[in-house]
Amino acid sequence: GEPYWNRGFMSEACAAALGWYFDVTRAPSIASGVFHFNRASLAIQKKLGFTETGTTYRLCLARGEEVRHIDTELTRDTWMARQSP
Repeated sequence: GEPYWNRGFMSEACAAALGWYFDVTRAPSIASGVFHFNRASLAIQKKLGFTETGTTYRLCLARGEEVRHIDTELTRDTWMARQSP
């Protein structure tokens, strides 16, 4: 909800989930992305180390149409390097 925007809750929750993911899997990376109009979520992903890998079109259920999607990826190496003090 809007009262909780810009307070760091989503960044903290995503960081915890990513830490768990890389701790319990051997996956070399994780893919994600956002619809082009969701700049706040893209900013969080970039803050956590995700990089843009391209664009696709995906069905946006809220809009009922195909919408441009910014694809992103976070590698294990990037995540681990950012966790070191």
